Amino acid sequence: MVVVDPKWPNARLARVGRDVAFSWLTLNRIRLPDRIYFDRASAGDLIAPTWLGAHLTVEGFSVVGVSTRDCPRGSRTRSIVHAPASFEDFTPYGVLCHEVGHHVDRDLHPAGYSNVRSSGFKKAIDEEMEVSSGESNLHESFAEAIRLFVTNPNLLEVGRPARWEYLRSRYRPLHDASWRTVLSKASDVVHRAVEEWLDEG
Repeated sequence: MVVVDPKWPNARLARVGRDVAFSWLTLNRIRLPDRIYFDRASAGDLIAPTWLGAHLTVEGFSVVGVSTRDCPRGSRTRSIVHAPASFEDFTPYGVLCHEVGHHVDRDLHPAGYSNVRSSGFKKAIDEEMEVSSGESNLHESFAEAIRLFVTNPNLLEVGRPARWEYLRSRYRPLHDASWRTVLSKASDVVHRAVEEWLDEG
């Protein structure tokens, strides 16, 4: 289990995010992305100007990109309280794990496993509120569920149990630490936001 310090530099948050995501993929025998970029220049056209990260699979070749420099650290962003491994996470740590969620979605099915009716994912998300403000469609919901399952599985379990049950029936979490332990270095503001999120769920 990794307790991420929101004060770490963005470059370190991105590297730790990669390491945690790769550990989870390896544990669950899911292939790793073929390439990861940590800046817009290296990623070329992969990351749109208004995005913090992106994923693309072309002919089975999977690429993940994160604009490490543009990702905010844990704080208030557009009135949203976020932090590494929280329900909202726009840090490089969270963005990288979110994009790995898209990698998993496309690795399971070329059109996106979350979109396949027989996958049952739509039923799981229809039963409860969103994980975060990043859920604009089924694919984004899947990526956000994977992100939280990877970074803070207990928070997903207690906050969005239908998503937890769906993912837990298919994958193993990296650890069983309490969400408070995982977020032990986050601010009191983040802890209050998490409590409110749990109450809403």
